[in-house]
Amino acid sequence: MQRRPWLLILAVALPLGMSDWIHQSQAGTGGGKQGTPLQTIAFSPDGKLVCAGTCESLLGREDGVLKVWNVASGAVQWTAKGSFMSVRFSPDGKLLASAGTTLKLWEASTGKVVRTLPAPFPRWKAVAFSPDGKWLACAGGKGSASSIEIWEVSSGKRRHQLKGHQQESNGVAFSPDGKVLASTGEDGALLDSFGSVKLWDVNSGKLLRAFKADGMHNAFGAAFSLDGKLLVVGDGVIKTWVWDVASGKVVKTMNAGARVVCFSPDGKMLAAAAITQDVVLWQQPEGRPLRTLPHSGFAMAVDFTPDGKLLGSVGYDGNVKLWEVESGKLVRSMKH
Repeated sequence: MQRRPWLLILAVALPLGMSDWIHQSQAGTGGGKQGTPLQTIAFSPDGKLVCAGTCESLLGREDGVLKVWNVASGAVQWTAKGSFMSVRFSPDGKLLASAGTTLKLWEASTGKVVRTLPAPFPRWKAVAFSPDGKWLACAGGKGSASSIEIWEVSSGKRRHQLKGHQQESNGVAFSPDGKVLASTGEDGALLDSFGSVKLWDVNSGKLLRAFKADGMHNAFGAAFSLDGKLLVVGDGVIKTWVWDVASGKVVKTMNAGARVVCFSPDGKMLAAAAITQDVVLWQQPEGRPLRTLPHSGFAMAVDFTPDGKLLGSVGYDGNVKLWEVESGKLVRSMKH
């Protein structure tokens, strides 16, 4: 994979968030044939639907598009306009949550808006449902204003508003038992002594632990291992970091600056959308590289189907790509 050392310099030096810089630089340069930049992807729990979204809210507009496809046929089920930086299906598959300039809950099968959450910030970057579907966590903010929020899905009431990141937050993930929420942020050069990866008690909202690692100035995405013992976070530039949750120690690093990471359903593989324009697959728990899957623009997000047979990826080339995990073969590419 080709490394770009100048990305590290800019990531530390620029006062705007890392993801803002990626968005602006890639949109203005020829990183391969460009389509509509895609920020996020998610499969439904039954694997029958895949959703991807675009976001133009960084430019002060809300002219992005959300599309939901039938995986088997490739047919578009429904579309919506707005701002979409992150999407996730509820565990029962009935709802789709989206984050952008607004936080919304959609009826997954029809695209009907069920609820718009009264969130205070103009830019939300990540959403995640708790494993039981009771809670929705979101991360966002702008500049030095940041927030992690936990909402009750059934009522639309805010349970917690969590403060701790010095710059805008961009990732949230629930532990497998739903008791802990991990959050990440673009603390950059303002990195405090606690680092930019934090663990919160979902019930009380109390900060449980904060991680730091030498050389990690920003943190993107988050994924717990299936047993909840490990937490994986990308730095968006050079490395992907793996922490032991109990001790807070780094147990390994992998050479790819991931923006989004996710484990396969059986926990044997880790996929990452990497700054190198590739999607990277690692064997777990060894962290051994398996293969890379190419994008013609920055890869921005990845997700496995529930059976683990396919991996979906999106990026700045404007395509939703479905890969056969076992062979690495591209089985379908859908233009957004």
